[in-house]
Amino acid sequence: MKLWMLPQFLHTVWSAPFQIVVLMGLLIRILGVWPTLAGLAVTVGLIPITTYVTKEMGKVRRKVVKLTDKRIKMVTEVVTGIKAIKLYAWEEPYQKQISELREVELAQVKAAAYLQSINMILFTAGPILISLAAFGVFAALGEPLTASVAFPALALFNLLRFPIIMLPMQIMNLINAKVSHKRLQDFLQLEETHSPEERPCAEPGSSALSVTDATFTWAKDAERPTLSGINFEVKAGELVVVIGEVGSGKSTLLQSILGESIKVSGDVEVHGSLAYTAQDPWIQNKILRDNIVCGRPFDAALYARTLDACGLTQDLRALAAGDDTEIGEKGINLSGGQKHRVALARAVYAQADVYLLDDPLSAVDAHVGSHLFDKCINGVLSGRTRVLVTHQLQFLAGADRILIVKGGCIAGYGTYDELVASGVDFKEFSDTMTNSIAAAKAERLEDASR
Repeated sequence: MKLWMLPQFLHTVWSAPFQIVVLMGLLIRILGVWPTLAGLAVTVGLIPITTYVTKEMGKVRRKVVKLTDKRIKMVTEVVTGIKAIKLYAWEEPYQKQISELREVELAQVKAAAYLQSINMILFTAGPILISLAAFGVFAALGEPLTASVAFPALALFNLLRFPIIMLPMQIMNLINAKVSHKRLQDFLQLEETHSPEERPCAEPGSSALSVTDATFTWAKDAERPTLSGINFEVKAGELVVVIGEVGSGKSTLLQSILGESIKVSGDVEVHGSLAYTAQDPWIQNKILRDNIVCGRPFDAALYARTLDACGLTQDLRALAAGDDTEIGEKGINLSGGQKHRVALARAVYAQADVYLLDDPLSAVDAHVGSHLFDKCINGVLSGRTRVLVTHQLQFLAGADRILIVKGGCIAGYGTYDELVASGVDFKEFSDTMTNSIAAAKAERLEDASR
């Protein structure tokens, strides 16, 4: 029930009983008690049947909407990734999947059409059935059925149908509206997600980012928190590399620093401004330059340094319109690596104090990855505070400190030498990460081929 629709028929709750009493009195005066009760019995008898059919029709329509959304989402995904689908010759599996979704959708559409037909039959036949019952009893009692009796009675029975049908509907709508109001009230009264306590830019050597005794979760009613017992500090200008198996909580850690998750306990402090690149790059449907500058004043020298550091100079030469090339929705005309580099370039151009980089090296080859690490992360961003999530352990040597996440907890934090001295076997850790990444990729491919 939409709340804005409730006032349209709200007065039916008090006016319908009044109308029923008045109309019943008039019918009894014209036809008598028993014919009126016979017509009323048919009217009341049709209500549960009509209500049942309407409810079933509503259920089917909701199913149709969900199935339509599911099919459209699948078609959109296919259109978005059509290059990869053509490359791997996945046309038939996807066509079969879309066809199956359409068949299920059509079955529900047919069911909705049948129920709509039944509803229309009941609506049309209602006055006829009511008249037959009332006038049949009236004739059986031996009363003369004249025009002066029949036509006023028909008009009154017609008028009686509306309040009898609307009264239970509006009572149900009031109940549904109360439920909707409660849900809206609960939503509007939700606690605000925590934002990191931003403080003035940190001096060299002092703390730029700290998380103290923090526990984070995505849902208040979750059985166990996503991250627990999180304690670490990043000094100004340091590069901290975050590593861990797939699903261990690395991305959640960065999002929790941003304030996107629910902070159950603990404190998060950030000194200075933040820049963040997501694991799934955010690309606007604008020209490439606007995606990088992102509304900030244009600085040609900074822009050129950013393009070079992010390895985009060569890509611009390959584009017909250079950095004036229109980027499609979600970067449809960019490769995965280009999307990550554009998102990284946006963060670099922002000239923030603290950088949270969620696996920007995952979608590029080894050569480009080395360029990004040397020229960008440890190049133009050197001297700034950086937290880098990656699965590529060859870059650990360039990190000031390493943070190991395992099962939603911090399994180790320190320099490379400190972690080795504490018993961390990076060779074994590399094998474990490789296996977890391979398993995740295989699962995605299996889902795509279904």
